[in-house]
Amino acid sequence: HEDIHDLAEEITRNTTTDYEAILALEDYLESYYEYNLSAAAPPSGVDPLEYFLFESGEGVCSHFNTALVMLARSLGFSARLVGGYYIDPYAPFQNVYPIQSHAFTEIPFEDLGWIIFDATPSGDISDMVNEIPDLNLTEGENLLDDLDFDYPDESEISRERVFRIYGMTGSEYLRDGVGEHYNGSWYSTSGLGINYDGQVIQNHVTEYTSIEEYSYVIEPSNGFNTSIPGPQNPVQIEAYDPLTYYPDQNIFKTDKTVVTPYRVIGNQYAFSDTSLSRADTYVVEAYLQIPDDLKSRIKPMAEQITIYDSTPYAKMQSLTEYLTANYAYNQSASDPPLGTDPVIWFIEYEKEGVCTDYASALTLLARSIGIPARLVTGWLVNPETEVQDVGALQAHAYTEVLFDDFGWIVFDATPISGPQVNESSGLIPSFTNITYQDEVVSVGGEFTVAGNVVDNSGDPVDALDVLVYLKQDKEESGVLAGRGVVSAGFYNISCTFPVSLPGGEYMVDVHTLGDDTYMDSWSDPPLLAYTETSFLVEAPRLVVSGKPYEVAATLVNSNTNKSIPHTPCQIDVGSTTLNRITDASGRVTFTTSSPEGVIEVTFSWDGTEYTYGASTTVEIVSKSYQITLPPETEVTRGRRSIIHGKVHLNDVPGINEPITLSFLGKETSTVTSDDGEFFITQSIPNDTPLGLTPLRITIPSLDITENSFAHVKSQTFLELLSPGSSQGGKRSDVTVKLTDDTGQPISSQLINLTYIRGNQTYSKSVQTDLLGEVETNIILPEIKGPLTLRAYYIGYGDYLSSSTSQVINILTPNSFPLIPLLALVLLTGGIVGLYHLRDQRLGTLDEALPEVVESNSSSRLSLTLPEIENGLPPVWNTEPLLFEGKMVSTEGAPMSGERLKFSVGDTELYSGNTDEDGVVSFTTRLDKGVNELTITNESERLQTSLKIKIVEYREEIIKLFNNRFKEAKEQFERINDNYTARELYNYLKEKTPVEAHDYLKELVFLFEEANYSLHVIKRGHYTMFYKSMKSYKEALDGEIS
Repeated sequence: HEDIHDLAEEITRNTTTDYEAILALEDYLESYYEYNLSAAAPPSGVDPLEYFLFESGEGVCSHFNTALVMLARSLGFSARLVGGYYIDPYAPFQNVYPIQSHAFTEIPFEDLGWIIFDATPSGDISDMVNEIPDLNLTEGENLLDDLDFDYPDESEISRERVFRIYGMTGSEYLRDGVGEHYNGSWYSTSGLGINYDGQVIQNHVTEYTSIEEYSYVIEPSNGFNTSIPGPQNPVQIEAYDPLTYYPDQNIFKTDKTVVTPYRVIGNQYAFSDTSLSRADTYVVEAYLQIPDDLKSRIKPMAEQITIYDSTPYAKMQSLTEYLTANYAYNQSASDPPLGTDPVIWFIEYEKEGVCTDYASALTLLARSIGIPARLVTGWLVNPETEVQDVGALQAHAYTEVLFDDFGWIVFDATPISGPQVNESSGLIPSFTNITYQDEVVSVGGEFTVAGNVVDNSGDPVDALDVLVYLKQDKEESGVLAGRGVVSAGFYNISCTFPVSLPGGEYMVDVHTLGDDTYMDSWSDPPLLAYTETSFLVEAPRLVVSGKPYEVAATLVNSNTNKSIPHTPCQIDVGSTTLNRITDASGRVTFTTSSPEGVIEVTFSWDGTEYTYGASTTVEIVSKSYQITLPPETEVTRGRRSIIHGKVHLNDVPGINEPITLSFLGKETSTVTSDDGEFFITQSIPNDTPLGLTPLRITIPSLDITENSFAHVKSQTFLELLSPGSSQGGKRSDVTVKLTDDTGQPISSQLINLTYIRGNQTYSKSVQTDLLGEVETNIILPEIKGPLTLRAYYIGYGDYLSSSTSQVINILTPNSFPLIPLLALVLLTGGIVGLYHLRDQRLGTLDEALPEVVESNSSSRLSLTLPEIENGLPPVWNTEPLLFEGKMVSTEGAPMSGERLKFSVGDTELYSGNTDEDGVVSFTTRLDKGVNELTITNESERLQTSLKIKIVEYREEIIKLFNNRFKEAKEQFERINDNYTARELYNYLKEKTPVEAHDYLKELVFLFEEANYSLHVIKRGHYTMFYKSMKSYKEALDGEIS
C-alpha cells in the first residue's frame, strides 16, 4: 500500500542498516501509538491496519505487530507475524493463562535466523514479566502480589482517618485487592491492566431486580500507594493521577502515590433470593485452585455443612452461616504453629480469628466443593452516610462467588457490625441559599453553583462541608456532582454533570453538612441538562462511478458512545434527501450510486427536548474504473494468443464486468474474474502484418473504453549444424541459420553460442548475414565426452526468442586417429559411467520434477493449455484455467463445426463446436490432485487425454524444496535433518558449481517466502521456483557431463 510504504520510508530515512531500520519502525510504533484492550473495532469495510495506523492510533499486540510486519514488508524485508504466549523465562514451574496470549514479529537475518521484534509498548519480554509479576511463581521469589492482609490490632493502630468519603456509597464494601491463588498466603494473579483515564466501564450483569447508581468522592488523608478503594461494580473513576484498571478484579492500581481526591461512580445491583437460588456458577479454573492436601482435609466438612443444599447459592449461605455461628471473632487469636496451614488452624484448632480467617475459610471451603470463589480485601463503610471518615480499623476481608449473569456476589462470614455513625441533636440550625447557578449544562460538562450559608440569626457560618447533588425526584438520594467548603458564609463550587445520567430537568440539591455546632440545611433549584450526540459514519472514501455502494451511520451519545435507537434521521446525498429511522442498534444504512466527482453525504437529526441534534458530513470520491493492460501486449502470428488486462479502481477490482475486445476486425467478449482480470484468447492469422496493431477494450455497461496496441510478433526458428564428433582442443566449424514463421531468413541478428564443461564456460556471439545464416568455429575443450552446444536468440523487435542445441562427442587427440573403434567403445563406456556417477550424485532428482504433459493423443485431435508456458509442467492451482481443443483433417487442415466434448472421468465439463480455426476453448476450475482431462469427437471416434496436477502453489513449492533437501541429504552425509534452508544453501555452495549458486539462492528465497509468509503465493512464485530448479539441475548436469 502506497501510504504504508511512504510512512515506512519516512520513519527509516536516517537509518543505514537493515537492523537499524527495523528498530526505527519498532520504536515509532511504541512511541506514537497507545496500547488499549478496549480499542474500537474499525468501521465496516475499513482495513484494520489502515484504521490502526492512520485513524485510531490504539490497539493490542496484534495491531502493533501486524503494523510492524507490513511496514517492514513495504521496505522489502521478509517478515512474519507470530502468535503465542509470553511467560516468565526463569520460572521452574508456571501456569500460563489466556491473558498471556501475545503476538510478535520475526524477521530473518542472514546467518542469524529469525530474530524477534515486538512493537507492543513495553513489549520486551523481561519488561512484560516485570509489569505483570503476578502471573507465575518462581522458586525462591514470589512474583505474585502477596496480599499479606491482617486485620489491624486496635491497640497498636492510630485512630486517625485513612480517607474521607463525600456522598453515599450505596454499599458496605469498598475494595482494593483480590486474592486468587492460595498456598498458605493469598496471592493476586491480576493479569494485564489497562491504562485508565476516565472511560466509562460497562458492567455485564443482567439478572438484577433493580439498579441504582451512586456517585461519591474519596479524599485520601495520607495518600494511596498501590491500590485505591473503589466499588464492586465501577462505572467511572475521575482521578487526577494516572491509574491502571484490572477488569478481571475490578481493581484500580497506581504507580504513584494518590493524594488528591477522586470521584467514584458505581452501580449497586439488587437481586432476588429466588433468582439467586436458581443461578448457576460461572466456572473459572483459577477460582477453584486449592492445595490438594488442604482440599482433602476440608472438603468433607464443606460437604457435611451443605448436605441438604442443592444449589450453589444455598450452599454458600449455609457455609457463611456456619462460620458466623460456630467461630468467635477475636483480634487476639493466636497464630498457627510453624508448618500448620492458617485455614486448618482456624477451622480445626483455634476456632477464632479475624476477618481474613473467616474469608479465607469461606473461600476455600467453597472451592473444595467446586464453587468458584475469591477473597477480597478492602474497607467496611456505612452505605447511607453522606460524609464519613474511614479509619484503619475498618479494613476488612470478605468472599465473592461468580454466578452466571449475576457477576460476583458478596458473602461475608465475619460476625461483626458495620461502623457506627454518631447522631447529634440540639444543634444550631443553618440555612443554605443558592445565589448563582448555571441554568443549562451538557451531559459530561461542568456547571457552577454559588451561594451562602447562615445560622438562625443570619450570621455567616464557616468551615462546613457542602455537597451538591442532582435529583429528578426530591425523595431520591441523588447523584453527587460536586463538593466544597463554606468560607465566611460563602461557597462557590465547580460541579461535573456525570456522563452516566441522561439529559433532562434536574434539581440541584445543595446540602450543607452540620458539625458539632450547626445542623444540616438544604436548597434545591432546577437545572436543565442536555445530552450531546453525534453520528459515527461508515463510508467508503473511494467508489466506482455508476456502481452501487453502501453508507451507514450510527447515532450515539457523544459522552458514553452508546447508540440511540429508533430515532428519525435525515440523509442528504448531493441534492437528494432521504428520511430514515435508526434501528435497534442505532444504525441507518442506504445504498446509492454516484457520477464522477466528490459527493457530500450528510447525516442529521433535530434532537429532542433534552438531547441536542447532530449533523455529520463526509466526502466520498467517485471515479471511473481503469482498464490496465501490460506494458506490452504481445501476440504471436499464426498462433492463438491471450490478451489480458485488469479492470480496477486503485485497489478495488472490477468483478464480473462484461468486457469486449475489438482487434483485427473481430469483437470478442468475456467477463472479469474476482480479481478484476480478463483473459481473451484470439487466433492471429498467418498473414497479419508484424508490428503494432490497434486494439480497443470496452466496458459496455459503463461506457468506458481503453485504446491501446498489440505487438504482433513472429516465431523464430534456429538451425544448428555441427559435426557429430570432434577432437578436443581443436576448432570445430558451426553453421547457424535463423528464420521466421514463414521460413524467411532474418538478417543482422545476434546469436549466442555457449557450452559448459566443468568449471569452464564458453560463449561466443555471432551475427546473421542477409540470408539469415552465419558460419563460424568454436574451440572445443580437451575433456572427452558428450558436449551440449546451445544456440540462443534473445529476440528483437518483431521477432520472438528461440533456442536449439546439439550434442558433439569430444574425442581425445590420440585415440581418435589411431584406434577409432576402441575409442568409440571407451567413449560409450565413459558416458555410461559418467551418467551412472550423475545418478549416484543426484539421486531421484528427475523423478521429483513434475511430470511433463502425459497424454494419450490423436494426431488430428489435440488438447493444449495456452496459459501454461512452454517448458513448464501441467501444474495449476484452483483458479480457472483455459483449455483449448483443436480438430484437423487427415491433411492437417482446420475443421470447423466439429462437436468436441471435454470431461474429467465420467463428468462432462463442456461441449462446443470448433470455430473456423478448428478450435474450441473454455475455462473451468479443477479439484486438487491429478485430473485426467479427456477431449472427445464422438462423430470421428477420436479421443485425446491429458493429465494435469492441481495444487496449492505454497504447498507445491514446499514439497518440491523438501524433495531437493532429501536428495541433497542422500548425496551428502553431513547434511543434518534440522538444517534450515539457509544452512542448506551455505553447505551446498561449497559442493556445487558456481553456475548453480544463483539458482540455489533463488530456490531458498522462494521456499522461505512460501513456508513463512502470510501473503498469497501466486503462479509467478511457482514459475520462478520451477525454472530455478530446472536451471539448478542443468548446472549440475553440466558439471557432471
